[in-house]
Amino acid sequence: MSVSLQNKEQESPDILTIRENKIVIDHSATFTVKENTENFQVTNDTDKIITSLTYSKRVPAGRWPKNESDTFFDALSICGTDFTMINRFLPSKTRKQIKNKFLNEEKKNPHKIAAALNKHSTYNPNDFKRLSKFNIEDKENS
Repeated sequence: MSVSLQNKEQESPDILTIRENKIVIDHSATFTVKENTENFQVTNDTDKIITSLTYSKRVPAGRWPKNESDTFFDALSICGTDFTMINRFLPSKTRKQIKNKFLNEEKKNPHKIAAALNKHSTYNPNDFKRLSKFNIEDKENS
């Protein structure tokens, strides 16, 4: 009596069989023949280096016009370091650009940052309209 332990749908040869109540291993079926590797193409993985910045949507940094810098410092005195709120005053800039501006000014002009933060202006809706309108008009004139 011979019983195969492998599924009959597979094309691979039977490795284990049971003959006369003993398990028999077919050693010729345990080795695989290596395929011809001549048809494979060798590629170099160092051709294109992929980093975390490869697929990012990076906005190029640019110079801030004087009016936007002034608005930034006015908004900083009103909102403090809440960059999302400052973004309301500067709709043409992203939150990240505003934060980078803060960090850059903190290194270059720490006295201006300290003066703006110590000023503690209160929020006035008229200031918001004035500052926002000022930036929108300048953007249209550019």
